[in-house]
Amino acid sequence: LLGARALRIGIIEDFEARVTPGLATALAGKMPNAKLSIRSILSHDVPGLLNQDELDVAIASEPESRAESLICDPLLRDPFVLVMQKNAGFDPVALLDGSDALPFLRFNREHLIGMQVEAHLARNRITLPDRYAFDSVQSILAIVADGNGWSIITPLGFARAQRFAERVALHPLPLPVFARRISLMSRSDSDRPVRSGRQSFSEQSSHHFETVRRDLPRLNSGP
Repeated sequence: LLGARALRIGIIEDFEARVTPGLATALAGKMPNAKLSIRSILSHDVPGLLNQDELDVAIASEPESRAESLICDPLLRDPFVLVMQKNAGFDPVALLDGSDALPFLRFNREHLIGMQVEAHLARNRITLPDRYAFDSVQSILAIVADGNGWSIITPLGFARAQRFAERVALHPLPLPVFARRISLMSRSDSDRPVRSGRQSFSEQSSHHFETVRRDLPRLNSGP
């Protein structure tokens, strides 16, 4: 990284507290004469940002149908789980077949995480009423904590909303295991300085993700 002229990085907000500050500090020390940019991004925007040369590298949820123009190096496996109000009695099967009146709180379908949840429900022939949809996991967990809904989220999402941690609980889904894959992504046709910077950035980021894995043991669980 010492020889890099510039590096433009995009990171999803899931890592705003746990990873981004440490990476920023480390990279600033290793790139004393370079232009460094780190911005928050949404996973579904990553292919466009990379292909339009607005970013050099991105850490985000990998799209299910990966474009050939992208190189993706997996960093974390973030499994989907069911979230309910803590100590609430419930039948997960009844929630999924709609016989329980408690409403399902979904992510907006414009977001990659919303698309992933909807695709898995469709694969399992599950149709749930379309009453509530949100952009943020914080909004979802606020309603779950009050006992007015349930949802499907991931441990990383849960970690972003710790103010509700004492009032909600994560449970396995009574469905085939599925997860989103958090990856380091870049364009396959990046020029040599970017490829070199990407490799060094990958090594640097791996160290910080080890801390995330240790703190969130549900990550990488399952097949």
